[in-house]
Amino acid sequence: MPASAGACPEGSEDSFGSGSEVAEETGLSDESDDTEVLLPHVVLSLEGLCVSIRRTPGTRDRGVQILEDVTAQVQSGDVLAIIGGSGAGKTTLLDAVSNESKARCERQGRVQLNGRELSRRIFRKSCAYVAQADLLCATATVREALEFAAALYQGTRSCRSNAAAVDGLLQETGLSACQRVLVGDGALIPGISGGQRRRLSVAVELLKRPTVLVLDEPTSGLDSAAAEAIFCILRRIAQEKQIAVMCSIHQPSSHIFQLFDRLLVLSSGRMCYFGAAQEAAAHFTQMGFIHKAGVNPAEFLLRATNTDFCSVQQVQRICDIWDHHKAHTSREIAETNQRWSEQTLREGRRWRPPEPNHRPAPCWRQVQLLYMRALKSHVRSPIAFVGRVALSCSLVSFVMFAYSGARQRAQTQILDRVWALVWLQQLPAFLCVGAVPKFTSEHGCYRKEVTNGLYRPLSYFVADACVNVPLWLVLSFASTLCGFAVIGSAVFNWGNFFHIWLLISCYVGWHDTVAQLCGTLFTSMAMGTMVFMLQIIMNMVFNGTLLTRKDDVSVAIRWLFSVMPSTYSFRSGVYLEFHGLTFDGFKECAEAARDGPVSHAPCFGERGLDVLDVLQATVFPVLTTEDTLTETLAVIIGEMALLKLMHALVLVQISW
Repeated sequence: MPASAGACPEGSEDSFGSGSEVAEETGLSDESDDTEVLLPHVVLSLEGLCVSIRRTPGTRDRGVQILEDVTAQVQSGDVLAIIGGSGAGKTTLLDAVSNESKARCERQGRVQLNGRELSRRIFRKSCAYVAQADLLCATATVREALEFAAALYQGTRSCRSNAAAVDGLLQETGLSACQRVLVGDGALIPGISGGQRRRLSVAVELLKRPTVLVLDEPTSGLDSAAAEAIFCILRRIAQEKQIAVMCSIHQPSSHIFQLFDRLLVLSSGRMCYFGAAQEAAAHFTQMGFIHKAGVNPAEFLLRATNTDFCSVQQVQRICDIWDHHKAHTSREIAETNQRWSEQTLREGRRWRPPEPNHRPAPCWRQVQLLYMRALKSHVRSPIAFVGRVALSCSLVSFVMFAYSGARQRAQTQILDRVWALVWLQQLPAFLCVGAVPKFTSEHGCYRKEVTNGLYRPLSYFVADACVNVPLWLVLSFASTLCGFAVIGSAVFNWGNFFHIWLLISCYVGWHDTVAQLCGTLFTSMAMGTMVFMLQIIMNMVFNGTLLTRKDDVSVAIRWLFSVMPSTYSFRSGVYLEFHGLTFDGFKECAEAARDGPVSHAPCFGERGLDVLDVLQATVFPVLTTEDTLTETLAVIIGEMALLKLMHALVLVQISW
């Protein structure tokens, strides 16, 4: 931990590289003299940045201004801190820099990196963003999370170098003691504390060694010593690796304040000050605000600019005074960007974003690492794999036990046999609802990792499919086997077990894909779960059991019979079960029917296909006496492919 303000412990060269390595990678060695004026490795500039919430269509509302004409700059080797009271616009400013789109928000002004517009693609390649929410893989240990990031961010480095970097970060962030503990989600999976999660989020992005590092409240939830250690790391990495660091921070200590190079003070979306951090107090003193000795400069500035504790007129006066100083700042930023443009033209090369220190892992390596992480996640998460298999087997076994009267192949048990088969298909599909919360949290983590360039959407999509397809097969096999075993060999058609298992696997896969899509489209777990349950109800209503007469249904919704996969799975499943079987009691039933007008028992048929013929004519018109398994699998897999395509488009859209 730092012993005094502004003094941080020396880091090991193995963790982040030596100074000579920095000079070689950034092209800033003493021997280079390509330009008349030696420019920094990277300069991030904000010019007249404004963010507002768009007005509602059809009203006179002109919108709410969140940020107004913010102009600032940070260059490699410097730490720019953004402070301000609640609602000052700190997070909005960082979201605008990182191109994090918000609903109904409109951005104006310029955000430039080395004189060029900072697009989302350039940010993903050369920069990193640590959001206020810690989005991490809950089923990975602390060390595994860092090793995963090191292997992907630093794909061209040796395993030994990456291991040294991970060990160094674990030591310097104080995470060594919990390196074997799962990250956790705070609910089903116990894990590390909130402060440790925060330090881990920062450490993960430091492994990328970006040219620009943007952090939103990196010290949130940390004690003063841990917070100071984080900023010591940021300060040292900024200087050694020539990284430009921009961060918002809530009420920094006086020790942390000494580590700031540049300071931006915001209040109600307007600028109160921008410049050297150590000159901020003197600027406010010139306006008549006396900074008493021994008072934390950050507390002094926040007290003078927070409209919750001082008059609005006072803050407006401070902002108006700074507006007169803004012209000088804007001129300096414009001159710097102009020099970058002139240097690019003079060297006769095409402008490219600053390259990170090492190239990321190739696609095949990304797929491999994502596959292994997803596999561990399914094994370790209670609702991902083991829990779903156990719950599916238990529920199917219980329901099949309730239908144990259908063990006799009798005329009176034919309808119960049909319903037992319906529940054998539907119950494992129902339980896919437990995957919606998992996919929702997983999607938040995915969005953060793809935005920061950890891996490509295609790599995630391929790895996800490689993990989930075997899961569907194992899940359906376990539940189908339990159902067959509980009712007994005398009931279900074991000769068609493989085909029934394949059918249920595809049906479960269809529902699991819908669950994944719901978790991706809706940030709210409750909303995603409700939408998933809606399609479950639709599948039950339009599968041909509860609503049997298709022609009696309104034309407006009749097409649902042809879309819902449950219609096809029910039809093929019943055929596979009844084909090749014989049922007792048909002759007695037929004789009883001839003897009197009322039969005391239903009379369907002796052979399975005869039973299907009667069921189709009297009870379930959707049934057929023909083998439609190929058509059913083609329909379900085709619809699943369309859902997967929709999911892939959503994933790709995030990376644009």
